[in-house]
Amino acid sequence: MAADQLQQRTKRFSLQIIQFFQALPKSEEAQILGNQLLRSATSVTADEPLLWLEMNQESKIGTNPLIDQLKQESKELLYIFSASRKSAKGRE
Repeated sequence: MAADQLQQRTKRFSLQIIQFFQALPKSEEAQILGNQLLRSATSVTADEPLLWLEMNQESKIGTNPLIDQLKQESKELLYIFSASRKSAKGRE
């Protein structure tokens, strides 16, 4: 995947996370988990958002139907980043 394609994909993922966050309940625990998710999703790596999505889902705080789609995208982005790192190390 080209760098610009990866950038667009991670941007799209972050925007979807923002929509998910906006739909969370306004309870304190939902907002705390949501803030963690929002911060991690807008960072470069995709492993932290997966953790916070799972936390939202398993705690039953975030029941938005987007959660499974976002978890899948997070896993795929994590795989892409991991493969890119391995490829870069192989060229050293």
